[in-house]
Amino acid sequence: MLALKIARVKKELTQEGLSKVSGVSRVTISNIERGKQSILDTPAGTLLKIAKALDTDITTLFFSNNQ
Repeated sequence: MLALKIARVKKELTQEGLSKVSGVSRVTISNIERGKQSILDTPAGTLLKIAKALDTDITTLFFSNNQ
């Protein structure tokens, strides 16, 4: 998921850094970014933690067509 990676890099966070801030495992973040884990199969709470850590909301981060 390119939008997640872009948002993470804009915040100057590594996957490990985002993991620490969000409480979501680095492996999960990596799998979402690489498309190995669908956001539709990811619990909403996990997506919310990632979005909050990036100062955005789930809709903007995961369901917007703007990259």
